[in-house]
Amino acid sequence: MLEQAHAGQAIILAKASKPYARLIFAEKLMTAPGYNEDFFLWTQQQAALLRQGQWSTLDAANLAEEIESMGKSDRRSLASHLITLLLHRLKWDYQPTRRGTSWRLSIRNARREIGLILDDSPSLRRQLPDLIETAYATARRDAAEETGLPLATFPECCPFAIERLLDDTQPDTFAPPNTKSTTPA
Repeated sequence: MLEQAHAGQAIILAKASKPYARLIFAEKLMTAPGYNEDFFLWTQQQAALLRQGQWSTLDAANLAEEIESMGKSDRRSLASHLITLLLHRLKWDYQPTRRGTSWRLSIRNARREIGLILDDSPSLRRQLPDLIETAYATARRDAAEETGLPLATFPECCPFAIERLLDDTQPDTFAPPNTKSTTPA
């Protein structure tokens, strides 16, 4: 019965303290689907191997690639939320008569998501100036397309200071609809 254990079950057995469970796990690992065949199962196997200290059995190359990819994913997510925030700030400032709850909530949600990412990965704060510069170029083009205003309407460089852009208490961002903001932050 133990010899017929599925590879996923072998992971559970590997957590057991009995030596035969580890032997079965090692045996199943040799025949279990790998990184390219069953990613989820591969992740579970790698986690079990890490917990057991089975360093020589780890798929180090793919494990390193996945860890690096996780960091890049946070960076891409941060950039995406910055684009959303900048786009809605531009629309808020340059189309004051169209301000509404949807834009206000988009700004608030983007700020919240950015804050969560920065809380989890504080080292990304150092990259904010470059990320904002890149995100602003995209947001500027999208704002021109969405509003129908000429691209030249929007400043070529981001007019928002980082601190004000991310500060959820800025009154100019949450002024009542149809009230013109004094100046872009």
